[in-house]
Amino acid sequence: MKQESFSDMEYRSRKKKTKREEFLEIMDEIIPWEEWVSLVVPHYPTGKRGRPPIEIETMLRMYLLQCWFSLSDEGVNVHDVTVAARLLREDDKVVYRDSAYLGIEKREEIKSNPQLSAIEYRINRRPGRFPRVSDNAINWERHIENRKSAVRCKVEHP
Repeated sequence: MKQESFSDMEYRSRKKKTKREEFLEIMDEIIPWEEWVSLVVPHYPTGKRGRPPIEIETMLRMYLLQCWFSLSDEGVNVHDVTVAARLLREDDKVVYRDSAYLGIEKREEIKSNPQLSAIEYRINRRPGRFPRVSDNAINWERHIENRKSAVRCKVEHP
């Protein structure tokens, strides 16, 4: 038996069930968890090396929720620069972006569009591309990149 949390104790006295609770109860009624877990156990990592694995039932629940509600993480695998042209607006004159957008001005969809090719792209360099500076010198290149990031940050997160 799991130990009851403070939130469990607080919500236990409530009379009305939330939609989340109703959904999870229906899910528990429909799915034969013991049977599914027994099918997965032979193929699931044991955790003898590295990080201990998440419980099988928890992983199955997360997987089902991903499938049912289209929460798949496949869209995350799209590289930023490939969708950049769709993110630009007509009134953009200068664009500040991180190093994931390096080479954006060379892309065909940017070069072929007069409005997009007229934009000034201020893209941060990759951190590993900075030259070495002695300990007591000011690293102006890093400072400039930091300032570009500050402008970008203020626009994305006002």
